[in-house]
Amino acid sequence: YEPITMPTRNLSKIFEPNSIVIIGSTASDISIARTAYRNIKSGGFGRPVWIVDDQYGDVIPMDTRDGATSSNTTIPIDPHFVLPTLEAWGGPMPDLAIVACAEASDILPIIRKCGDLGIRGIIILSWSAVRSRAPIRHRRTSVVEDMAVCLDEEIQRGCQRFDGMRILGPNSLGVLVPKLHLNASFA
Repeated sequence: YEPITMPTRNLSKIFEPNSIVIIGSTASDISIARTAYRNIKSGGFGRPVWIVDDQYGDVIPMDTRDGATSSNTTIPIDPHFVLPTLEAWGGPMPDLAIVACAEASDILPIIRKCGDLGIRGIIILSWSAVRSRAPIRHRRTSVVEDMAVCLDEEIQRGCQRFDGMRILGPNSLGVLVPKLHLNASFA
């Protein structure tokens, strides 16, 4: 396994994004996408944040004081910031896509779609991506490590065709950028 080195060009798409799209299901209170959204909004990030979720409702429960989930407090989401697919996008593409899907098989197609649309910063938060590919009997063995290497290689090959694309992940906790009040993580 020979890692591909990348220049620092376009790292600002990850660490200083002008706008963000979170791609993944927000149906569960404990989903990675919902947690990332809650962290970004409660942290005070002052730039646009969109959600791409084909199963999304119209509110995300959230306690605005500390980011804890609460069924009594909700933050209404502007419907203009919620889309069923990336193809439904109607404006300038965001700098950063946060991929928070549960299935490893969804990651590469999402990266390709982001690349086709001009998104050059990607954070892959999907903690279960590698484990979901492994047979049940191998989920806690070196087979999982081998699959992680394979997924990394697939992602590297997938992003090579998109000049300037930068990816953090898979299985990343995300990034924290205090000067922007950005907590783009699921920690």
